Amino acid sequence: MSVFGDNLKAVRLAKGMTLVQSADALGITNPALSQWEQGKREPKFDMLIELCNLFGTTPNELLGFEPLRVSASPREIITGDNSPVAIGNNITQTVNASRKRKSKK
Repeated sequence: MSVFGDNLKAVRLAKGMTLVQSADALGITNPALSQWEQGKREPKFDMLIELCNLFGTTPNELLGFEPLRVSASPREIITGDNSPVAIGNNITQTVNASRKRKSKK
């Protein structure tokens, strides 16, 4: 995977969205989004902006120039826990789990 792909998957999962839900919301195919997450392809610039709008992040965060943070995740809405620590822990756990799965292959 790539930094962008890892980050894209992390913010999608942090938002509680499936690949199908995300692709539908963006008006793209599931395989296209999957290829971005796997680092096989990259979106065009205008779609990068759409991804940021959908997932509440910035291009710098998705591209790895700044640490990831996510706003209004399902966990925040349900529990009200929107502290940077809670959000960061959720994203870190998601990225680490994804990397562990990839390293076992």
